[in-house]
Amino acid sequence: MTPDWAHLLGDDYPQFRTALLTALGELGISVDPDHLDHGVLHTEEHGTMGLSNVVRVCHAAPRETWPAVIAEHLRRASAKSEALSLDHARQHLRVRVTPEDTVHAQPESFVIRELADGLYATLAIDLPEHVKFVAPKDLAAWGVAADELWPVALASTRGEPALERDDIELEGGGRLTVLYGESYFAASQVLFLERYIEGEVLVAVPDRHAIACIVMDGHVLQGIGALVMFAHMRFTEQPGAVSEQLYWRRGERYVKVPCGVREDGTPWVAPPDDFNDAVLALTRRSDAST
Repeated sequence: MTPDWAHLLGDDYPQFRTALLTALGELGISVDPDHLDHGVLHTEEHGTMGLSNVVRVCHAAPRETWPAVIAEHLRRASAKSEALSLDHARQHLRVRVTPEDTVHAQPESFVIRELADGLYATLAIDLPEHVKFVAPKDLAAWGVAADELWPVALASTRGEPALERDDIELEGGGRLTVLYGESYFAASQVLFLERYIEGEVLVAVPDRHAIACIVMDGHVLQGIGALVMFAHMRFTEQPGAVSEQLYWRRGERYVKVPCGVREDGTPWVAPPDDFNDAVLALTRRSDAST
């Protein structure tokens, strides 16, 4: 029986489990076999390692590549982080958009700034083998304040390669813009969204590799459903899930627009009153101009 956390694999879960056990043995990683089907590996030497991301990667990969995919995931997850000097860390600082539940689960592991309801900007170090989040204890060891590192991290993140862009014309008018990249910090470009699209937008950050948005104009109502469905799809299927919620960018602020997908597969949205007022004004303006 396939456990809920691995539902994307369907009937192929036994093959995944076999490849996982093989990789663990080859890497010499000992785990409690009773916990193997719970989606989290508890190890004495490497701590806790989640399996949801590797399930999502395998879901999109040919089955014959699963042993290599799983082995690479475990190798990176079990890599030991060596102590870094402040000078070394500065050169690789980035900002990572991180979901609230991840931060709240281990608050001692992150240096944060609140980005929006449910989202944090976190300080991270882009290492060759993995991403290391900067913790308060790292700041203490370096003898530096977080305020000194944020500008460095933001500048380095902004300097990453520009995201690729797809503009999808929607039925009834409007356009869904999807921005994506291979970098683990691609979604952090939401902090610099004006580089790609101007004005007020409704935006989603479903996973670490993608941003999707629609412009707040007379066609916004036609686009909301498509944006909700796109965010839900990527949030539930892609590695590095961030949020399936929508956010209304107003200047430098991001206002949460609660949303989701019903059991029958239809989208729902529960926007705040000021968002409804803004959409009504846009609709009236659009109707008046036609």
